[in-house]
Amino acid sequence: MSQQDLALAANLSPGFVALVESGQRQPSLGALVAFAGALHRDLLELMVLDPSDARGDLLDAIRREDWSAVDAALVKLGRPPPTVHVPRSG
Repeated sequence: MSQQDLALAANLSPGFVALVESGQRQPSLGALVAFAGALHRDLLELMVLDPSDARGDLLDAIRREDWSAVDAALVKLGRPPPTVHVPRSG
């Protein structure tokens, strides 16, 4: 997708998209939401900068509802895992 296409799909200016891509501007939360919608991605996916980042592992584990993997990702992030998981009703 070109910058022009992304700008059009996100309803943002092409100049703003170029500045964000080059690192010269930081997008607002609203712009991130617009980017996520235009790219058909979760907002959290755009916020994980490095695929090897434990936050990406955490996001993936939550999506899979793999609670042991959630605990492992939390430990990697230096956060204690919860003692009880409440299952979601399906």
